[in-house]
Amino acid sequence: MILTILAVDLIKIMRVPRSLCEGLVEAIPKRCSWRRYTGEDLSEHQKESLKAYSADLNRVFKHARLQILEGEMAKTAMTSPIGIGVIRGIVFCSAVIVNKDSPRPEADIEAGMIGQLFILKAISLDLQNVWIGAVNIFGQSKVLKKNGLINSETESVVAFLPVGHAVNPEYGQTRRPPLEKFLVCPPSIQNTPDVQTVANAVLRSPSALNRMPYKLIVRPTEGMNVGGPSIASIHLTVSNPTASGNYLSHWLDAGIGAVHALLALQTLDICTDKDAIEISHLLGEENAIVLRLQAHN
Repeated sequence: MILTILAVDLIKIMRVPRSLCEGLVEAIPKRCSWRRYTGEDLSEHQKESLKAYSADLNRVFKHARLQILEGEMAKTAMTSPIGIGVIRGIVFCSAVIVNKDSPRPEADIEAGMIGQLFILKAISLDLQNVWIGAVNIFGQSKVLKKNGLINSETESVVAFLPVGHAVNPEYGQTRRPPLEKFLVCPPSIQNTPDVQTVANAVLRSPSALNRMPYKLIVRPTEGMNVGGPSIASIHLTVSNPTASGNYLSHWLDAGIGAVHALLALQTLDICTDKDAIEISHLLGEENAIVLRLQAHN
């Protein structure tokens, strides 16, 4: 898989091993936000798997990283009051940290992507989770600073990702916009299995207050292929790209959605090479994250 992030006058290319995506698409239908946990510790296999996976992700992403907290440190972080209430019963979590001097929105996109890959990995290990955005985490950040896990002069925390055993692990339906208000594509391909697979995967992405601050635009290939037109590119067009605090939350949410789109694209027959998917971003007239199969360039 090739992730290409485009700035105005600079092209940056990251390579993410396919092994980091294996087994994650099956976790998408199970994704939900849980806020009450039993306090039961993770198994050694679960903890070591998440630590190793986080280290692998940190080697790939340039502007964002994960920082694991466990045991008493995680408990202290998660018992600090946050906007959605206290998250109790957590003994393992990860902070999503970005470099303050990193270009925007690259850092925000990477934060969404690295965080959601971690979340889906946790789900694949039979763990529940919840995203906690920066608006809620100023108390939690103090735990990182106190323990020397963040350089407060050069880094900032944009999210916390508690994972564990939920009190009620059954999946709960998450509110989402109707597909017809979210998906934009030609009628000729709107109901094809490929488009529906990608659209429904992206629709399951978490976002701040479940607002889904982007549209999913599917563009077909030119001309006719065997079986009709297929997907040439996927655009996650951000509705308010300057929505900001100490981070650009709409771009972070779109980065989360891009992970779901990527994993769904990899399952399609048109994706004959899982390393041939490019992810870039556009700024200006269209503010979007773009996924494109290299064969269609």
